[in-house]
Amino acid sequence: MKKFQAILLILSLFLLSCKKDPEVPGGKFVPGDLMVGIKGEADTKHVLETINALDFKIKQMQGFFYSIPLPPDSLQSLLSLLNTRPYIFCNGFKAYAFYLPSEKCIKMASSLFNMSP
Repeated sequence: MKKFQAILLILSLFLLSCKKDPEVPGGKFVPGDLMVGIKGEADTKHVLETINALDFKIKQMQGFFYSIPLPPDSLQSLLSLLNTRPYIFCNGFKAYAFYLPSEKCIKMASSLFNMSP
């Protein structure tokens, strides 16, 4: 009987320690879609070349941050230029950038869409 109680206790502890996979923000499973994570030190050009070589269609990319060594008075013209690009100004999104005084540069963090060649 004690052996049964020990097994039941271990099984209970095992089941209680299981965790549900975390939800991906804004992500929903769509059959046939593939979500790819890219490490921060990965070169964007190399990532795009690799994905394109595999003949994948890129619907959306996000999480990329760029530093642009321009003065703060260049921000509005840069945003205007970026919003002429169909891979940025799309699906209700537009270019997002701001001037960071501590680094003396403009930071851009826009989502990119339909990046397949």
